[in-house]
Amino acid sequence: MSKKTLDNGDTKKFPLPNDMSFQEAGQRLQFDWKWNPQYAIIYIIIGVLCLVAIAFSMVTGRGFYNSYILLYLISYAELLLGIFLIYLGIVKLINQTTLIVTKNEIMITHKPLPWLGIKSINRNKIKQLYVIEKFNRGNVSYSLSGLQQNGSHFTLVSNIVLPSLEAGKFLEQKIEAFWEIQNFSVEEEVN
Repeated sequence: MSKKTLDNGDTKKFPLPNDMSFQEAGQRLQFDWKWNPQYAIIYIIIGVLCLVAIAFSMVTGRGFYNSYILLYLISYAELLLGIFLIYLGIVKLINQTTLIVTKNEIMITHKPLPWLGIKSINRNKIKQLYVIEKFNRGNVSYSLSGLQQNGSHFTLVSNIVLPSLEAGKFLEQKIEAFWEIQNFSVEEEVN
């Protein structure tokens, strides 16, 4: 396989990241990786604390709020937040993403627990793949995105799922080489 020329003129080839497995079998590529468990335990603890606060408010009847209507509204919001945070923490600890590329499409699944972002995208719709960098309160995360033939952008693998810049660049290079996509610069792309 020939080296891909990146938009900055380099011929840097990204190796298989330690946190990813890769298989190439004829007309199919398969990438598997576990999710980044960063903050998973914190999400679970905060979720449990939300549920404990609700239990205290409901059992004692002397919640943190003066109005019963306000008590119930905030309690339901806390209940949903607590359940979501616990689920998110568990998902980050145990989930794995599988990305399968054939000559005609990309298929993305997450298992064993369901999560958003399960998709199948036809090859004919994709003009370019690229990795973008996102900053949030001092943390950096990466997403594998794409440019469609019609000029619109889409997220292929979100920052909550993608483990690192190297993983994103490895995916980008392998898929573009497999589909014979000529790499060119996209404004948001990180090099």
